[in-house]
Amino acid sequence: MTEREITAACAAVLPANDVDGLRRRTRALAGRCQGFYCFAEICALTGWDPSR
Repeated sequence: MTEREITAACAAVLPANDVDGLRRRTRALAGRCQGFYCFAEICALTGWDPSR
């Protein structure tokens, strides 16, 4: 998963507005670790609150 794919999913016509939407559109956070390693980085990239 690249930064460009994540930002494109957030800026699409039907944008990913939360972590679950991003997971459905890009399969980010859906790997073997279920986002354990990349969750904080994706939240920082998108500006989302990690406590949601």
